[in-house]
Amino acid sequence: LTNSSGFGLDDVTTCEVFDFTTQRLRYVHPASHFTTNPHPNPVYLDGSLYWLTDCEVPKVLSFDLHTETFHVICNAPFAHVLDPLSVTICILDNRLCVSLRNWPTQDIWSFQYSSKTWAKMCSIDLTQNFFLVFGTFFFA
Repeated sequence: LTNSSGFGLDDVTTCEVFDFTTQRLRYVHPASHFTTNPHPNPVYLDGSLYWLTDCEVPKVLSFDLHTETFHVICNAPFAHVLDPLSVTICILDNRLCVSLRNWPTQDIWSFQYSSKTWAKMCSIDLTQNFFLVFGTFFFA
């Protein structure tokens, strides 16, 4: 999944998959209508890849590898991300999770598939858990 940029290509997303039968890349049509957050790589869970979109209210975008279709699963549990590097999508305990670092805290939510809602797993006080020494972060 690639966000395109340049004259006439703003907010265009393309998707290519590798076809093992033909040993070639091919485009998936239609691709997602959303651009994705450029920082975190997608994560894999239960046959799908997941990204966060680069919207004012970020959404969780999935790509089903079997049907080669995109779906918006839900909104992220936060809005108005100022720094794309502060957001992470990951798999914890076989669940889709997202994290937002908003100094001085980092919040982690877990997606509840049955109710299609987010549950906050934890809120970490970063001032108590790491320190900076000569430009390098260390966790206590």
